[in-house]
Amino acid sequence: MNPKNSNQQKESCGSVKRIMNFISQKTKVLVALFLILGIQGCNQEANPTRDSVEEDKDRKALIMTVSEPIRFMAERITDDSWATIKFPADASVVDPVYWNPSPDTMRRYQNADLILLNGGGYAKWIKSASLKLSRLHDTSAAFKDRFILAKDAVLHQHGPDGEHSHEGYANTTWLDFELAGMHADAILEVLIKQWPDHEETMKKNHSILRNEFNKLHQEMLDIAKQIGNTPLLASHPVYQYPTKAYGLKIHSLHWEPDTTPDETDWRDLAF
Repeated sequence: MNPKNSNQQKESCGSVKRIMNFISQKTKVLVALFLILGIQGCNQEANPTRDSVEEDKDRKALIMTVSEPIRFMAERITDDSWATIKFPADASVVDPVYWNPSPDTMRRYQNADLILLNGGGYAKWIKSASLKLSRLHDTSAAFKDRFILAKDAVLHQHGPDGEHSHEGYANTTWLDFELAGMHADAILEVLIKQWPDHEETMKKNHSILRNEFNKLHQEMLDIAKQIGNTPLLASHPVYQYPTKAYGLKIHSLHWEPDTTPDETDWRDLAF
């Protein structure tokens, strides 16, 4: 073999080895780099997930209602350390039964974790609202068979709220304190189902509230016995439930808080 060719072959082989070593080193560096980036990528993905879980735990539950009595009951049963209970109708709303939420308020309902309904036709806007059915809970579902049909509906107006009549089902169910207790039972049931971590405290709070309703119910029965058949006047036809529950004799008028009774209104007193 030509010595010159032999030297060239050795140099060529040496170059190839150096190139292979270089590639091997670079490959190791790249693999290490990919591993580091991969680990960092996993960490970047995991941290926000942990943070979001912690934030979700720290965030208070938003529970919206469609009436003030249901808000009161839910607030009594829950604890403001973990739950926010809202009925957002402001003081200018004369009759919440016929109130319609503004777009901003509607968004609050849409973002709520739970919406507690009164039932019996209360809050008619619910039927046309874009709300998740899974977040709606009718607190009167257990006593629908005790709904009272409103009779002799009269068209009238509450301030600037527009004309309406009290037709359909009577919806002031909580004025029968036995039914108020059943509302509270339904509220407790759905709250425990959705937030079981607070079951013990909610049961204690509910027990206190339930006892108060039971006491009020008995007191009303005692008062009704004392009243007997004495006629009672009501400014509005919204007392159907206490009339039936306690055997009261109530004559309902249609007097508005911002209107002075006229001659016809005074004649209505002669019943």
